[in-house]
Amino acid sequence: YLFQCFRIQKGLCYYTGEPLVWDTHGNIFARKNSMSVDRLHPDKGYVKGNIVLCGYTTNTSKGDRTEADFYTFCEQVLKIRKERIV
Repeated sequence: YLFQCFRIQKGLCYYTGEPLVWDTHGNIFARKNSMSVDRLHPDKGYVKGNIVLCGYTTNTSKGDRTEADFYTFCEQVLKIRKERIV
């Protein structure tokens, strides 16, 4: 099923669109985009239809947030960034 997800997502992170690294071979740089399995709805578990593939760093940033909550979090981060630039 993970291979099928990887093919459907064209090897890209579900959230960022960056290429996923299937195996890091100890490369620290690759770790941020090392493939990680995420639950769209954390309460439903790692079940078919509730998982997507994303980069390790993105997944750890998302934590136990739902997809919608994660986007709200990202929007807040961008809002604060924009305010600091101005």
